Amino acid sequence: MNSMRRKRKKPAGQIVQVSRIDIPINIYLEDRNNSRVSLGKKAVHIRLPFWLSKREKEQQIRQFLEWAQSKIMERTRNADKEKPRRYKDGDELQIGADQYHLHIDYEDRKTGSARINGHQIQIVIPEGLNHEGRSDMIATLISRCLAAQYLPWISQKIHNLNQRYFKQRINRITLKNTKTRWGSCSQKGNINLSTRILFAPEEVIDYVCVHELAHLKVPDHSKKFWELVESVIPDYKHHIQWLKKNEPKCRL
Repeated sequence: MNSMRRKRKKPAGQIVQVSRIDIPINIYLEDRNNSRVSLGKKAVHIRLPFWLSKREKEQQIRQFLEWAQSKIMERTRNADKEKPRRYKDGDELQIGADQYHLHIDYEDRKTGSARINGHQIQIVIPEGLNHEGRSDMIATLISRCLAAQYLPWISQKIHNLNQRYFKQRINRITLKNTKTRWGSCSQKGNINLSTRILFAPEEVIDYVCVHELAHLKVPDHSKKFWELVESVIPDYKHHIQWLKKNEPKCRL
């Protein structure tokens, strides 16, 4: 028969502060062989063997809190990246050498629509949406317009790079408002790029295209893969840094 595990929760009231936000800490002393930390939605949970000395407990707690703080900050940064822009009538979007002005109308309707007319993106969205719903819909509609406008250009660029350097079979090319990836390549030869990449300089767009084309030959991110990318774009690391630094400016 297994013995009942001893568990004792340390008194409440401890917190860790990250970006001026107080995060509760729950510390459990248990009949266990190792220490463990987990980050929940509302608190940090630390589980320690009850037999540790006071000094060992304090050292372990300090290490776990440093880990938790870094993870909370990373979670906050990722959440900020996922937030769409808040658009207003008259805003401007710069795509390469092309500049577009947003014209936003609100109507009593259930769905939204948008189209590019010259250098204007004309958007119609339902009345009564909250700020978040409005931003989400406008971002989706702008992405669809940009995808339709620039897919022929992106497709030609990818086919030219493929013919010159890779000579692989491409099945389909798409532009979508993906928020966590700049691009992807499937085993079937489908290449998908994020419409966010359209806000980047053309040499950075070239790098993303080459990156996905290289996956047609090497599916992983092995040394062989990066050597292949470097053979086409020797300064590819510079473009990776640009994407990391400017990602917030590229979101829709």
